[in-house]
Amino acid sequence: MAYLLLRRRPLDSTDIVVVAAALIQGWHLAWAIFRDSGSTKSFIFSRPFSRARLFRSRWSLGIALQAITLAAVFALVAIGARTYVHRTTLPFYPMVQWYELSVLWPLSVVSLLAFHAQMFLMLKGQLTRPAPASKWTSAAALTLPCALVVLLIFAHMYASSGGAGLPPRLVLAAAVYLATLVAATTLASLHLYRHMEIEP
Repeated sequence: MAYLLLRRRPLDSTDIVVVAAALIQGWHLAWAIFRDSGSTKSFIFSRPFSRARLFRSRWSLGIALQAITLAAVFALVAIGARTYVHRTTLPFYPMVQWYELSVLWPLSVVSLLAFHAQMFLMLKGQLTRPAPASKWTSAAALTLPCALVVLLIFAHMYASSGGAGLPPRLVLAAAVYLATLVAATTLASLHLYRHMEIEP
């Protein structure tokens, strides 16, 4: 939040720091929410709740925390906090205030993708290699997030080079692909959660 408030150039959708922060947030949320020690996991799964309900509760918590982040960033821009900080030193305030809301879409999309990728890879790792989740350090968990980083770096380079806007059909295809990816990883993670072996 401090970076968003104090950055001396207008916020936009190509800010690599915001993208990196979103990636880290999504990854960390999934890791923190779906990670349990062996004894904690045994206790949680012994409660009279279905595995589907437990999964939905944790998944909903992750989505809600990401929504809170977006709301905080929106409020930071919408209430004019950045305009107030920079109005006397930077000439493009308050004219660019509402343009800066374009930072919300990469923040939401990247965080959402990183969250679902890490969630799926964590649960898959726990299912295929029963071990205490607190010691789970498989390199496989970083494969998709790292691939996303590379993709986003190239996207940032493209945007910074002044390339033309993407064709609407490509944007639509990308949106459908991302929605399908989120839905598929959620359903696959639910399936893995239901079949997870819990050590006593």
